[in-house]
Amino acid sequence: MASFLAGIIYDDQGEVIAIFATIKDISEDLKIKETLKQIALKSTQKKDVILKLATLIGEDLQTSLKKIATTSAEALQADLVTIWEFKKDKTELVSKLFYNTEDQSFDTEGLLIKKENFPDYFEAFKEKNSININNVISNPITKAFAKKFFVPNNIASRIDVLIYGRNDHYGILSFETKSVNRVFNADEESFVTSIASIISLMVESSERKIAENKIALTNEKLIEVNKELNVLRKQLEQENVYLRNELDLVFNYEEMVYGSVEFSNVLNEVEKVAPTNATVLLLGESGTGKELLARAVHNTSARNKKPLIKVNCSAIPRELIESELFGHKKGSFTGAFSDKVGKFELADGGTLFLDEIGELPIDMQPKILRFLQEGEIEVVGGLGSKKLDVRVIAATNRNLLAEVQKSNLEKIYILDLMCFQ
Repeated sequence: MASFLAGIIYDDQGEVIAIFATIKDISEDLKIKETLKQIALKSTQKKDVILKLATLIGEDLQTSLKKIATTSAEALQADLVTIWEFKKDKTELVSKLFYNTEDQSFDTEGLLIKKENFPDYFEAFKEKNSININNVISNPITKAFAKKFFVPNNIASRIDVLIYGRNDHYGILSFETKSVNRVFNADEESFVTSIASIISLMVESSERKIAENKIALTNEKLIEVNKELNVLRKQLEQENVYLRNELDLVFNYEEMVYGSVEFSNVLNEVEKVAPTNATVLLLGESGTGKELLARAVHNTSARNKKPLIKVNCSAIPRELIESELFGHKKGSFTGAFSDKVGKFELADGGTLFLDEIGELPIDMQPKILRFLQEGEIEVVGGLGSKKLDVRVIAATNRNLLAEVQKSNLEKIYILDLMCFQ
């Protein structure tokens, strides 16, 4: 293409004395202008891409990385995009994402390259934030990859940029192209660096979300644990009050006031049985002081530094008697909102006083019998058995021995064992 410029020269009388013309080739100027226009257009497109991708920060990381790969590959006219993550103190790189523009496929299986196999590539990033290589087959940094990676995929050029993390480098962003001897210009290198910065912010946002979720989950667990601790604290306070009340009622049988030979003989029996670990059955009418005698046995025994736990068998509903005596685990039955320590376990090392033993349901006999024989209990809803050291003192106003001898099966309780052992 050319431009034509012509002119005429006149003398003072207006006569034509000369004619001139110039021709200039402007095709080169147009090419330069068009090139500059394309560069400006591409630069604007890249800026738009960066602004668009920046809006993805805070979204799902894997979805955002796929969007980054497809969009930036198109803007940069790259054939392959890989986002690598450092592992094992920067001695390994694992692909977080691999994108092939030819078939628009993603591979998230995790390609692996190790420093021991490709030391030059890893060393390059100790002094540089990026590498821009126009011939990957011959370049010392990347030629070790040629046979395994570049030749099979017809890769000729690439640009790699470090991705920064919160405290250290997160990984590397790689763009590869089949264009021979392509050198990514300064504008393109700046674009890749900006993309790496966006990935860095995305990773940091994702890690922060994960950390926040972990903290929230931990807080929820702490709240639940705190609730359980409060329940246990209240339970412990109640048990403490119970034990203190029991200890405050300590009574020394020697201070009892009596005047009959019969009662004196009873106290002699108490004095004999107290030092032993024998199970004791107290028989007598209501109001004759069976509980006082039970306390006397406990207080003059070697167990007097441990509590005497009292259970009134007639005052506990039938469906709760097992839980009251042996305890239960949370959720073992309707209404079991927390673990409960049974009276046997509370009396461990001390004495358990079962008052009104004659009112105990017959289906409880095997469980108490097992404890008297084996020294073991089973907590309701628990796994396995517990070994305890508890002395049992029982009391009743019934004539159980007579009922046992009459074979009245509805009234045969654990006292059968107590009466004849």
